[in-house]
Amino acid sequence: MRIVFIFLSISLLLSCQTKKETDSVLVSSKDSISLKNIEWINDSIGIVEMYRIQDTVIRKDDALFAYGSNIKLPKLVSKTGDFDKCNAHIKADWDSIVQKAQLNPKEIDNEYHKIDYEYFISDSIVTVKVTEQWAYHLSEGISKYSIYHFDYKNDQILNTKQMLEVYGLSQVPLLNAIAEQCAWPPDHTEPFFQPEWFEIIKWKDLNQLKFYRNKEQQLVVIYPLIDNGIEAEQILE
Repeated sequence: MRIVFIFLSISLLLSCQTKKETDSVLVSSKDSISLKNIEWINDSIGIVEMYRIQDTVIRKDDALFAYGSNIKLPKLVSKTGDFDKCNAHIKADWDSIVQKAQLNPKEIDNEYHKIDYEYFISDSIVTVKVTEQWAYHLSEGISKYSIYHFDYKNDQILNTKQMLEVYGLSQVPLLNAIAEQCAWPPDHTEPFFQPEWFEIIKWKDLNQLKFYRNKEQQLVVIYPLIDNGIEAEQILE
């Protein structure tokens, strides 16, 4: 079993070991996007920052910890325009958080807030994973993930059920793999995940399950940990 989860207190603390930053930059309009800033995924689609806010300050009593906001969010573009449907979805999910960070990026002097993204592509499907992380001074970090699947050829946002069809997966084997592999070793009888969450995706709403294929085309599922609700990732084998 391979668990892709490390307590974020270490990784986020390292992220906070930065020089003092006081720049706050917002990228949100079509006019502000330059072709040189676009990362072209292929001939049909590219990705650029929709929002970027970087405003952190080293604590006076701890040179290893910077508090504030470090936010980057993506926008999908083509050479003839924008993918408005997908971009509007992402913007709606994060706009209130971005606006709050713009107004007061260093609101709490013991909190470091980071939002970043990465993307994965399979045929005409682009999957964007947005990772939101918080680090607290002298405390553990926490994490949360958002997944967006976008069929750029058909300009369509796809949900979990539709992505099962794209990946050629069946619901029952997938759920069985989650139950078997997202569990405490060595006997794998106690789950890592919240039982209430599993009951929801099993019986009520499969679309609440977040998953994607990584750059190695391994299937990765995201689930809330049983003890504290922090989200973790698991590569299914």
